[in-house]
Amino acid sequence: MKNKINFLSISVCFMFFLLFVAGCSSASNSDGEDSGSDSGSDSGADVDTVKVAVIAPLTGPFAQNGENVVKGTELAIEEINNNGGIKSLDGAHLELITADAGSADPSHAASVTRRVIQENPDLTAVIGLWASAYTVAASTVTEQEKIPMLSQSFTDEITDRGYEYVFQFPEKASVMGELAVDALMDLSQTHNQEIKTVAIVADNQSSNKTVGQATAKQFKELGVDVPVEEYYQPGITDATSMSTKILNPDPDLVYVGGAIADVSMIMKTLRGMGYEGTFLGNGGAYVIKEFKEATGDAGNGSFATVGWNWDFPYDGAEEFNQKYMDEFDEPFAPQEAGEDYAMVYALKEALETAGTSNPEEVRDAVANLDIPSIMTGGNISFDETGMNADVIPALVEWIDGVPRTVYPKEISSTEPIFKVN
Repeated sequence: MKNKINFLSISVCFMFFLLFVAGCSSASNSDGEDSGSDSGSDSGADVDTVKVAVIAPLTGPFAQNGENVVKGTELAIEEINNNGGIKSLDGAHLELITADAGSADPSHAASVTRRVIQENPDLTAVIGLWASAYTVAASTVTEQEKIPMLSQSFTDEITDRGYEYVFQFPEKASVMGELAVDALMDLSQTHNQEIKTVAIVADNQSSNKTVGQATAKQFKELGVDVPVEEYYQPGITDATSMSTKILNPDPDLVYVGGAIADVSMIMKTLRGMGYEGTFLGNGGAYVIKEFKEATGDAGNGSFATVGWNWDFPYDGAEEFNQKYMDEFDEPFAPQEAGEDYAMVYALKEALETAGTSNPEEVRDAVANLDIPSIMTGGNISFDETGMNADVIPALVEWIDGVPRTVYPKEISSTEPIFKVN
């Protein structure tokens, strides 16, 4: 009898053991299936915020431009969040992360970008880095990490490398240089003032040098003599020797590219030495209120190619400019602020389409954008290289204390004033 009881006890225990194992197996399979479903579908429904990093020079010679970048970004993010956030992500708000790329060494910008990504593993996108040399270096990092970068930089190299995660919003530097030459040659004919000789002086940083070289090349192809091409290290302390070299061939027009402190010093020195003609430049120094403060009368009438200007006729541009002036007590919204405002709204539309904060899916949504914008051209879409396919270059002139769009005619807000030396 005892043996029968022991056998029965063992049999019952064994049956309970089998039921326990089967139950565990079923639970394990259920958990595994749920886990697989979660990892395979990043719907973003439980995302409260979408992290966006703005990396720009906030210290050093380009600090004012970097500050403008942040201001334009902040205004766009504030508007989007106040209007319900990202609808496809259940109203998730955009969270801004700022970092300083200010340094003479572009590798510092790459290091800062890498640090920001490491400290924010849930980062969705990077906006920046304003200075072209910084952007070229940092975009290598974002490409490796598969984080989309939206850039306001000009240099051709940004979208000439076959990268898939970088998007260039303004026109390329080489095209800007060509536009400036064509526009000024047209203006010289209209005003019966011939341009025979041009001097080129710019710092040796990526974008400024590229535009300077493109400008020189275009003038030469049109038969204009370009006897002086001077590319200097930023941070000059005296422009006398450089100005003497510039003025020796008696140029009708002088191209000056660089940071505001350098541009101002060169312009004032040239005026002091008797130059009375027109100055031409590009972006950066020429589209901030500090240009007037730094150059005074020397910079009046100066022309510059730009990626954005406050008086563009596109829907939303006037409203943004007014809001910027009211918010920051400024005479106009500068180039960088307008570009970054437009980029944030482009990112918003990509997030709405993607329905997720996953960087790779957001990248695909950015690549397929086709939306109206305050950017030049009035629309944003991208070609296979990541270049804005709708953008057109524009030319501004400093008139009565502000930069006014004067070319092309269809978006100009005033008639240009032109004078050769």
